[in-house]
Amino acid sequence: MTDGKRKLSSATELLSAEERARRYRAAATEAFGRADSAQDSVLRAEYFEMAAGWHNLAFETERRADPAEELVAKKANAQVGRTKPSHA
Repeated sequence: MTDGKRKLSSATELLSAEERARRYRAAATEAFGRADSAQDSVLRAEYFEMAAGWHNLAFETERRADPAEELVAKKANAQVGRTKPSHA
């Protein structure tokens, strides 16, 4: 696994499935927007394909959401929140 994939994985594993799906849908919305403004038909098609991929990822994330996994993610986020240093 490359460092980039590891960073993405560790960045998203603390998020709930609901939050990951929300972010994937936001990426889909951005890709749709770029498709709408693309002048080149090939580029436009690529953006539409990218948007569909993000949307499908959001759908699959929600479909596979495990309530126990969601609880673990929420607890992990609570722990991270408590360990953040305060800047006075």
